[in-house]
Amino acid sequence: MIEKMQHSRTKRYLGSRAMMLTVNQADRAGLWPERRVTENCKNEEILNSLKYVRPGNGFEPGFTLFQKCEVNGKGVHPVFAYLKDKLPSPDDEPSGLITDPRYIVWSPVHRSDLSWNFEKFLIGPEGEPFKRYSKNFPTVNIEPDIQRLLKLAK
Repeated sequence: MIEKMQHSRTKRYLGSRAMMLTVNQADRAGLWPERRVTENCKNEEILNSLKYVRPGNGFEPGFTLFQKCEVNGKGVHPVFAYLKDKLPSPDDEPSGLITDPRYIVWSPVHRSDLSWNFEKFLIGPEGEPFKRYSKNFPTVNIEPDIQRLLKLAK
């Protein structure tokens, strides 16, 4: 299950029927195959990057940002290792992998790796991963799955 401390903290804000949507917002924006450029913001700099650079215009997320971490490769964060183990591919795009090896900048590579920015995981009220969505799946369309989980949690 997702780390109890994080889940408990979320429940405090959202109540006993809390769910969590985890979104990978990759830091490899501006990745050019020949340069393999990555931004190297620290946790506190990420909010300024969102606010002033991309998307900019004073954007302030209406959600909790936990921390910057690795989602693929040797240094993968335990939460993402667990999520990928339980949900090895996006439900809406099971074969959605990066096909151009120039864009794979981590090692080792696994079939369950997150392929790009904005892949999403919906985690149920008991901390169990429920569904994984591709970068192309509109976040607003996750609502029916959230409604389903809310009904099951009653």
